[in-house]
Amino acid sequence: MSDKNAFVESVIRRKLGLQAIVSEARAEIRQMESRPIRPVESSDYARFLRILVFFLISEVKVSPAYLSDDNSRLLFRVTKYLVDRGTLKPDILELFGAG
Repeated sequence: MSDKNAFVESVIRRKLGLQAIVSEARAEIRQMESRPIRPVESSDYARFLRILVFFLISEVKVSPAYLSDDNSRLLFRVTKYLVDRGTLKPDILELFGAG
C-alpha cells in the first residue's frame, strides 16, 4: 500500500476493528522492512504506522514534536472511527484537543 492516507481510508472503509488495524499495520511494517530497496516516502509511512500501533496499544499519544500535523490528523481519524464504533472511550479524543 505504502500510502498512509490510503491505509487509513482502507481500514475505515473495510470497518476493521482495533486488533485488525494493529495487525495490518504491523504486516505493512514487516513488508516494508523486508524490501532491500525502500522508496524515500516509505520511511514516513513506516513512522506513521509505528506511531499508530503504539497509540492503539497504549492509548498514549506521541509528543507533537514527533508527530507531523498530517500524521496527527490521520491518527485522529482512526481514533474517531474507533470511538464511533465503541471500541475506544470518547475521552481519548481529548488527547487531540477534541471532546
